[in-house]
Amino acid sequence: MRIFQPIEGFAYAVFVLTLATACADSDSTSPSPPEENETNGSERTDLRSVGSKPNDSEQFRGDDTGFEDIFGEEYDAGEEPDSSADGMEDDALPADGASERVVVEEDGGIGGSGIYPPQPLPEQLGGDRPADVLIPVDYTSETFYPLVLQLHGYGGNASQIDSYFNLSAYVSSRQFILITPNGKADLEGGQYWNAPDCCDKYDGGDDDVAYLAGLIEEAQEVLSIDSERIFVVGLSNGAFMAHFMACSRPDLIRGIASLAGQAPSDPELCQPAQGGRILQIHGTLDAIIPFNGSFVFNSTPETVDLWVKNNGCDPEEFNAQDPQNYDYLVPGAETSKLVYSSCEAEQSVGLWTLTGSGHVPFLHPDFTPDMLSWLFDDASSGGAE
Repeated sequence: MRIFQPIEGFAYAVFVLTLATACADSDSTSPSPPEENETNGSERTDLRSVGSKPNDSEQFRGDDTGFEDIFGEEYDAGEEPDSSADGMEDDALPADGASERVVVEEDGGIGGSGIYPPQPLPEQLGGDRPADVLIPVDYTSETFYPLVLQLHGYGGNASQIDSYFNLSAYVSSRQFILITPNGKADLEGGQYWNAPDCCDKYDGGDDDVAYLAGLIEEAQEVLSIDSERIFVVGLSNGAFMAHFMACSRPDLIRGIASLAGQAPSDPELCQPAQGGRILQIHGTLDAIIPFNGSFVFNSTPETVDLWVKNNGCDPEEFNAQDPQNYDYLVPGAETSKLVYSSCEAEQSVGLWTLTGSGHVPFLHPDFTPDMLSWLFDDASSGGAE
């Protein structure tokens, strides 16, 4: 099996000044990020440090700026750069401390009215490998909620990936339950997910499919989960793992959103008995996981073709939606959208291509709600109208 040796981390280490300058040069008419009371609608403690905003200038996010300074030349999709180069960092958003334990809203309660005896809502699941849980403030067992797992990249953690996607801000307004686990640490201390092609570089052999499936099953035992709406969202190594979960446990996973990751390069590892909603998102200038692939992993078109086949879609029938501006660092509406909806049994495949974006786009506030709309609602809508 081909294993990707991660070289991703410095893509996150863009200085605040770089981002502030880029944002200042972007369209001044871009809408401002949603305030907390517009999304969640109540006070809560989430996975991020208090006071952070989706586009907080102190959040370090960026693309692949600085890649050539470290490796000396442009990354060639046909060659794998030396991961031991000076300046090498993990595939993590800037360190902001260990993942904070979630404090579930005080007015939450398992079951609400009519349930006896009342039971406390879980703050974490997973036993000796705990994962943070966030639940809507008005949770009741009389409602069945979608479940979303969000997975960090190599070297990242639960707190950092939520700072990036900001999914916790939408838990109450969009009425879903969020689980944000941590991968196991390798010999370098980098937390990773053991997906095909990426990123178990020390052959730890951890069965992360079993671990994540166990979290889902435990959530189903103690919370009111809609078993037909269970999704995985991932970045980079987490996106590889999202694909592998859809390949390995189609009985559990209804759909995924993959940003800067690919499906297994070995098609034998992805022959699910049934498909689901698959949203592939990738920047064309990604120097870490190249859009056009390499000898290590699939290209984005190959990943889309695999899922079009798995989902029984007609490859000649697809629709284009209006382009969107999802990357602050790229002027204009850089994101084109295609959706294959002529598929079997409510399955679909979507491709969002971010022309000019790198490995870690500096996300516009519209990105996350549009991604949730694609997964939760009608995939053929393409998210934003």
